[in-house]
Amino acid sequence: MNRRSRPLAARLGGLVLGLALAAAPWLARGASLDLAGYQRDDGAITTHYQGDFVDPYFALKALLAARELGLDIAAPAGRWIDWMLARPTADGLFGRYCIAEDGAWLQCQEADADDSLLALWLELLHVAAPAEGLPPAWRNSAEQSRAALARLYDPRLGGYVISPTQRVALLMDNCEVVAALRVVAGKQAAWGDAAGARRLRQQADLVERRLGGLFPPKADGLLRHTSEDEADGAFYPHLVAQLYPLLHGLPSLMKKPAIGYREWMRRYRHAWLTLSADDYPWGLMAQVAQQQGDAPTVACWVRQTAALRHGARWNVLEDALWQGLSTHVDPNTPCSLR
Repeated sequence: MNRRSRPLAARLGGLVLGLALAAAPWLARGASLDLAGYQRDDGAITTHYQGDFVDPYFALKALLAARELGLDIAAPAGRWIDWMLARPTADGLFGRYCIAEDGAWLQCQEADADDSLLALWLELLHVAAPAEGLPPAWRNSAEQSRAALARLYDPRLGGYVISPTQRVALLMDNCEVVAALRVVAGKQAAWGDAAGARRLRQQADLVERRLGGLFPPKADGLLRHTSEDEADGAFYPHLVAQLYPLLHGLPSLMKKPAIGYREWMRRYRHAWLTLSADDYPWGLMAQVAQQQGDAPTVACWVRQTAALRHGARWNVLEDALWQGLSTHVDPNTPCSLR
């Protein structure tokens, strides 16, 4: 699955608002992320339920989102990291993987976006590491990934580009990179590398300052989401990108005249929650709602999407978000789609 292309999926109708919480009575605060059906015995995390394709972006984003929402990810993250450590290319990049006839994993596609994948990989390595720091194999991979990510910074644009061959900067990717650099910097500082932490923070601050010029608000208040000419204003990527600065702690990009969280919800909440905006449910928007203290919207998303779990319009990231967000939902919270 390519997160920049949206294959058509059969639309499901007749969703019942009360399904979700009843479907997951085991979920409670302090629960562990359950990747049954997604994580294979060898540690690989497939993009779809019982699938045979791995896009590391979705696995990384799923683990990190679950952790941010309070789920314990230690066991699946450790197995996933072991699987990933065996698969970087000579230039420190990763790809997307398919199972061969003999059962071995082969790289069958390049990564959808190297910049965000490398940043999320670095973040996971650092948040999943033991208290004393990165183990040697993890440290070697982190150093290789940091170097590969640094090569994707374009000083002319002031942001990170998709890949060595696609010199295009995307708002969503750059938000993910800046946030990851700050997490890694915090860990480096905790492990005694003050100089390294300072360099990463300075780089993150530099990029954040320049993103406002790279992705300025347009007349309708929506931020540009790419450094190249934009296509139409489809829900993905155009509207999804608008909440990424809030999702990743970059509120400076949301200054007026850019629209804020409340205006986004006023304009697009109904289409998003009724699943008429896109083939996919976009739980990341519900994660922003949770960050903003919007409990009714979180409850609506959890209930509306329960019937989609593990189906054609679902992936491992949505499931991690669903599990994590479910732990924050009070069954008595009312849900209005308006």
